[in-house]
Amino acid sequence: MCFGFKESSGCAPNILSFKNQLAANRVISVSCESNLNEKKGLVNVKFNDVYSFPVVEASRRIVWRCKITDAKTGSFFMLDRAYRGAYNPRCGQTREYIVGLTGLSLLRNKAPTNKIVPWTVAKV
Repeated sequence: MCFGFKESSGCAPNILSFKNQLAANRVISVSCESNLNEKKGLVNVKFNDVYSFPVVEASRRIVWRCKITDAKTGSFFMLDRAYRGAYNPRCGQTREYIVGLTGLSLLRNKAPTNKIVPWTVAKV
């Protein structure tokens, strides 16, 4: 019998990313945390830039929750399940959120989905 670790078996990492497509001179802020108490600090993403990080699926199902804020207007998206791990860990999965003027769209493994989330307007 042969046993090995996921990292040594050629398993590509899973990636969660956010692309800013708002407009020139518009910055988005992204902060994420997982149900396993992993935290990604607040990151500012300029127009046409991408912020991404690897997601490791382990023995417990991981769920990443992210808040994306338009720094200019204060409007935001709250994604309670930006990435949800599978029951059995997967390899090479990607979730790319594209932030635009009309809302947020999702590419799952580089394929478009019908998921479009409208902006939540900040209360002043």
